[in-house]
Amino acid sequence: MKIFPMDQEILQIIKKDRTDLMEELSLLSESVMKSAINASKLIAETFENNGKLLIAGNGGSAADSQHLATEFVIRLNKKDIRMGLPAIALTTDSSLITAGANDIGFDRIFERQIEALGNENDLFLGISTSGNSENIINGIKKAHSMKLKTILLTGRNVPNINTDIIINGPGNGVSQIQTLHSFIEHLIVKIVLIYIKNGKKVDFFYKNC
Repeated sequence: MKIFPMDQEILQIIKKDRTDLMEELSLLSESVMKSAINASKLIAETFENNGKLLIAGNGGSAADSQHLATEFVIRLNKKDIRMGLPAIALTTDSSLITAGANDIGFDRIFERQIEALGNENDLFLGISTSGNSENIINGIKKAHSMKLKTILLTGRNVPNINTDIIINGPGNGVSQIQTLHSFIEHLIVKIVLIYIKNGKKVDFFYKNC
């Protein structure tokens, strides 16, 4: 196949992005990994205590919310034969989201759903590459006021907010942060299942399906 000058430029972009991503993955510190483990433990405890996981984000992080909820409700691996785990993405109902944005403000669309759906045994996981998404911050505040546990998955910028666990993926740009988030999210699912398999309700989740 003939290589055109534009193709060479594209190849350079691909190589640079690949190199940058490998560097970013190597920078995932032990503290970030410990935060991911602690988050996984908190999620597993939520499921064991009959609570549910509420997840939200904007844009690509909204897609991540739906992806993560799917891995818990359906499964990540076909060999993982178990009951569905109660995880809900708060990003999927277009009627609810547009009504909320129109009537009470886009900054309150997740806060309102947490108010309506959340219970004390539940956990809210907010995803924000910038760490500054107002509707995610408001969701965390509402969750805390209702005594839900909270986790924030963010990028380099760590906001000053009261949350149980913060996981920050040290990417240099939105695309790299989102790629790191996807890596961390898959790790979380795998670790949560390890905790559940070694937990007090393993028979319920694995033998009643």
